[in-house]
Amino acid sequence: MSQIDQVLALARSLQLAGKQPSIALLKAKLKSVPMPVLIQGLQRFKSLSAEELAALVPQVPMQPNAAAEQNEEQSELVQLREQVKKLESAYNELAQRVAELERNH
Repeated sequence: MSQIDQVLALARSLQLAGKQPSIALLKAKLKSVPMPVLIQGLQRFKSLSAEELAALVPQVPMQPNAAAEQNEEQSELVQLREQVKKLESAYNELAQRVAELERNH
């Protein structure tokens, strides 16, 4: 799917959701699409006939950011759990050393 097609599909989705497609709404959803393409796509969308609009397949863009954020959060959670285990282990070792030192003195 070309970038223009993405813009057209998103504009149609916004329209069906009762929102007026605008550059700001399109840019918020299609961050990687350059501004000139967004403008061209919105202009083309506004010039479509009723039949062309009906034939246009609305598509809510996948949210790669949400999936990527979820993966990042999961890997961060795994890292934090590993850090906690290491810190607990270090704490236990230090507590044992302190106990031994107190017994010896």
